[in-house]
Amino acid sequence: MKTGAGLPILPYEQGWLLEAGLEPAVFQTGVSPEGKVAVLTNGAYGERMLEMLKRARIPAAVVRSDESTPPSVDALESILARYKEITHFAAVHCETTTGILNPIGEYGGLARKYGKIYGVDAMISLGAIPIDFEDCSIDYVVSSANKCIEGVPGFAFVICCRRPVLGATSGWSRSLSLDQLGQLRGGR
Repeated sequence: MKTGAGLPILPYEQGWLLEAGLEPAVFQTGVSPEGKVAVLTNGAYGERMLEMLKRARIPAAVVRSDESTPPSVDALESILARYKEITHFAAVHCETTTGILNPIGEYGGLARKYGKIYGVDAMISLGAIPIDFEDCSIDYVVSSANKCIEGVPGFAFVICCRRPVLGATSGWSRSLSLDQLGQLRGGR
C-alpha cells in the first residue's frame, strides 16, 4: 500500500458505522452543498453508495454495468465531460458480491484529467491487493481492519490521501459525528 503524503483519520469503531457510516462520512463531509457525485456500480455495494447519496440529498449520476463487468471507463469519461457539475466520483475496488476487481487506476486517470475528487471503497481489497493511492489519483479510501488487514473486528477507517482535499471541506459537513475535518481538528 503506497499512500504518498496520506492522512489517516481513524475515528470509527462501531459496527454500524463500519457498514453504513464510512461512505456517508466521506460524502457528507467531502461534497460541497453544490456538489454532485458520479457512482460507478456493478453490484450491491455501488448501489448502496447511490442509496446513501439519495438519503443525504446529494445529487448523483450513475455509471452502471452488470455484475460480471466493471463499469466502463469510457462511460465514466462521457458523464464527466457532459456534466460539469459533477465534483466527485466513487467506485468499489473489489465488488464484494461478485469478486469483480474494478480498474481503479484507469478511473483515477480520469480524476486527474477532469480535476475531480475520487473516492474508493476498498473494504475487501485493502491489504490484499496493492493499491498505489498516488498513481491511482485516489483522494479518499474507505476500509476496515477486520477484512484483509486481519485486525480488530468492527474497526473501520477513512484515509484522506491529500490534505488540501480535506482542508477545502471546511463548513461542508452535514453531520457533526461524521465530520472528517472536525475529527482531524480534534472536534473543534
